[in-house]
Amino acid sequence: MKSPRGHAETTHINTNIGCLGLIASVCMVGVQMTATLQASAQDQQHATPAPLNIVPTGDAEMSIYHSRSGHRYTLRTDGFISVRAGAAEGELTTKPVRFAGGELVLNVSTSASGSVRVEIQDDAGVPLAGFALADCLPIVGDAIERAVRWSSDPDVGVLAGKPVRLRFVMKEADLFSFRLREKRLK
Repeated sequence: MKSPRGHAETTHINTNIGCLGLIASVCMVGVQMTATLQASAQDQQHATPAPLNIVPTGDAEMSIYHSRSGHRYTLRTDGFISVRAGAAEGELTTKPVRFAGGELVLNVSTSASGSVRVEIQDDAGVPLAGFALADCLPIVGDAIERAVRWSSDPDVGVLAGKPVRLRFVMKEADLFSFRLREKRLK
């Protein structure tokens, strides 16, 4: 959703840890955050579960074991919180950032009909040649480290040290994180 100024009005950040769900609405225009904790009926009757162990149980999963019941709850690695877009396309643009590295990678999950595309802009918000939204190959699927690709395969490393903005355009997707890393050989 966009405000009259063309900025994203509201983005929902979702997390699901065991039987507690946290839904936060973030106002992207004003840097204001409000959060509402929603608990299931079980949580309202009992104290918040205390985890006994948090252990990695796979490349993309961590588990929490409840100390009293022994129940196991699973979490996506580095996926406690996300920016989510539903059926209507949504977008998020970062403040100017400087980075090092040669490859932009996302921790992302989309539905079968969803996607994420990324545009790299200069600090004034103008798309950089080769990194425009129209050049970005749509990202579909579920991955902790999915490299972003553009049609002309430009080298992200040439932007190292320069202030840039990242514009994410998403549909039916969760964006958990993004980072820049050294480019891996194909």
